[in-house]
Amino acid sequence: MDRDKLVGVAAMLFSVVVWGISFVSTKIVLAAFGPMMLAFIRFAVGVVVLALLLRLQRKSLSVRRGQGALLIAGGVIGVTLYFYFENTGLLHLPASDASLIVASIPIVSLLVEAVVFRRGMGVREVVGALLSFAGVYLIVREGLRLTGRPVGYLLMAGAAASWVAYGFLSRPVLEANDRLVVVFWHFVAGTAAFLPFLPGEAQNLEAVHLGVIGHLLFLGVGCSALAYWTYQVALHRLGVAVANVFINLIPFVTVLTAMVVLGEALSPLKWVGGAVVIVSVSIALLPAKPKKGRLPGEAGPV
Repeated sequence: MDRDKLVGVAAMLFSVVVWGISFVSTKIVLAAFGPMMLAFIRFAVGVVVLALLLRLQRKSLSVRRGQGALLIAGGVIGVTLYFYFENTGLLHLPASDASLIVASIPIVSLLVEAVVFRRGMGVREVVGALLSFAGVYLIVREGLRLTGRPVGYLLMAGAAASWVAYGFLSRPVLEANDRLVVVFWHFVAGTAAFLPFLPGEAQNLEAVHLGVIGHLLFLGVGCSALAYWTYQVALHRLGVAVANVFINLIPFVTVLTAMVVLGEALSPLKWVGGAVVIVSVSIALLPAKPKKGRLPGEAGPV
């Protein structure tokens, strides 16, 4: 393996591990902070770190004229709305379940693209879509059997819908500007949009300790800044198709971390459902040629 690809693989593995752990870190921090306050602090830190990274790379923060409204809408939908659903959902269901459901988002994107934009789906994509929904069905069915509470899964469905909308809304901006600069402005808009929700949200500040602060900094610096940067590095050196293969490892990182840190355990049926979801996404996405404008995180937001 040449040096360029080796750097790409290392960068991609960093992103995968960090994003996989993020579900567990979020679950821990939610014991002290409300869903919106957690997201606000996380992305405020991310904005600062991303700004420093962009400055070190001497990249201009300017974007093409006339796209300000799209940037704001992308930040509100892809950051504020998505993380409202995900963080609130994590209050009601295991981190491993949330990660496995999020892993199916690329399939939802393919189906929306087929219906709304009349893009034809190949046989493998159709098979992947059917398998993905079968896998999610097994995960949700088993989760409901064990907990009897559907609210967490409904919230994660809202998160999936938000990310799919974000992906399509952001395509014109991503095609015309540097991707990391677009992500920066999405973070800025999304962080600002959290502010109106903070005064009425209850916080459990007595539960704040060094461990919680450490996880919060990890989410802000690692997940919302460094991992996005290393993902761009990996995309440049490996391409979208190869990057998607690595992205599919995120749920496994989450499951293993949740088992060790939170004591979560997947039932046999959830293992089967999770494996079906990961295999289905691989079947649907691997044969596809990279599409211009496809959102970097379209294979799974965190």
